[in-house]
Amino acid sequence: MAAEPAGSPRRLHSLRETERTPPRAERMAIGWELYKLREAAGVSTAGAAWAVGGDRSKISRLECGRMGIKEEDLGRLLDLYGVDPATRARLLEEAEQANQEPWWRRPYADVMGAHLRTHHSLEDASDRIEVVEFFALPGLLQTAAYARALVAQYYNEAPAADVERRVELRLARQRRFQQARSTKKFWAVLDEGAILRWRGRPSIMRPQLQHLVELADDPRYALLLMPLNESRVPYLGPVTIFRFDDQRLAEVAYTESPSGAEFQTDPSSVEIHSKRFVQIARASYNREATRRHLEALVRNL
Repeated sequence: MAAEPAGSPRRLHSLRETERTPPRAERMAIGWELYKLREAAGVSTAGAAWAVGGDRSKISRLECGRMGIKEEDLGRLLDLYGVDPATRARLLEEAEQANQEPWWRRPYADVMGAHLRTHHSLEDASDRIEVVEFFALPGLLQTAAYARALVAQYYNEAPAADVERRVELRLARQRRFQQARSTKKFWAVLDEGAILRWRGRPSIMRPQLQHLVELADDPRYALLLMPLNESRVPYLGPVTIFRFDDQRLAEVAYTESPSGAEFQTDPSSVEIHSKRFVQIARASYNREATRRHLEALVRNL
């Protein structure tokens, strides 16, 4: 599988928490198409920059999805690239939508780092999400009580109001997923150990497990429980893989560590995570067996 060129706009790396204009999926899709159109037209970044009265860094930011684009600038670029009327109309409409304020901007921006802004935009735009978590349940599956306990534990010095808003943000993400197109899918490998570590808090875990049982009946969710005693598990830290029907967006493997978050778009790197996800999924209970085991865990609390 060929790697993305080092200068490709689709290459994503680690993001600083303080980064003011992290890339967003809708802008990344437009930026990639503008990059391909510019390349096809044989126009240099300097030539494109001249057309919009900017410098080459502006074109780089546009093509990487790190900034919106004014209708006037987009029109000039499309004229320069010789774009057909249908493509022009579509891109102008997409750009108008991409320039709108994101849903999380006003209520949650101050409790979201740069990586979360990119993560949540990829989550919204993706058609299939694959998640492996070993120490907690994935955010899109958490009840409010479980999320609150987890957030309070992680942000143990944060004011209670900030904790509550982080919980509200997580629940808002869940609503957006459930209101999305019916073909959107969420595959998750759940670690039985992560569930058992919370056995001492049945008031939190019983409703959480009941919620998982309900989601297991929803065709949009594929929940696979990895048994506590399963030893055939390749090493893989927490990872989320975003896949898209929109071919302008590269598949992304998102990982977190104490040193920060990273978005891997190089196909060979994504393939490594994909293969390990499949290995872990195969070592887990299937969907029906997972449901039965979750029901048993509820009874035994």
